[in-house]
Amino acid sequence: MGFKITKDNVHTAADEIAWNKTGMIFKCTCEDPFRYAEGTHAFQVLDDDGNICFEGVSDDDSCFCPLDWSEPLCGSTEIRYQDEETKEYKTL
Repeated sequence: MGFKITKDNVHTAADEIAWNKTGMIFKCTCEDPFRYAEGTHAFQVLDDDGNICFEGVSDDDSCFCPLDWSEPLCGSTEIRYQDEETKEYKTL
């Protein structure tokens, strides 16, 4: 299982572009071996001020791995997955 970052709102300054995570695929630590299945579950990772740090897609809409991965990068404290029916983001 894995996830892919589709938008990086943390690394946007000219001197940070080399660190931008957009397009990168990451392995979830809760499952082995690594099998990214082109995830379709949209998520947002937010910091404690409610700012969206990263957006992406995951293989599983009940996994905290994107939140765990992003915490040291931006101090993220919340992950929201998009409800497939209503298209609204809901905190996991």
